[in-house]
Amino acid sequence: MDLKRQVIERWPARWPVQPFREPAWARQEPTYAGCSPALIEAAVKRAGARPSGNWFVFAAGREIRADRPFDVRVGGRELVAWRGPDGALLVGPGACPHLGAPLAQARV
Repeated sequence: MDLKRQVIERWPARWPVQPFREPAWARQEPTYAGCSPALIEAAVKRAGARPSGNWFVFAAGREIRADRPFDVRVGGRELVAWRGPDGALLVGPGACPHLGAPLAQARV
């Protein structure tokens, strides 16, 4: 018996947080040819209904470079992203707070 199953079986029923069984849709084979559009639509609705914790994906890592800014609009806000000298991701407002100039057109 695996550890996950042992923990679930010993979990007290009186605790307010309860483990849940893995839904059947999670075991679907990830193939394009055999996909179910209805299943995908349902999964998108479930994901959209969950709180994101204010985290948003706005680009692939390779799109953010050190030699030029990357501009994007997330949640109605203009942002600009770039890589610092050490390769760290940096993100700021899309416009200069002093003059309002578009930072996506600035030099890094």
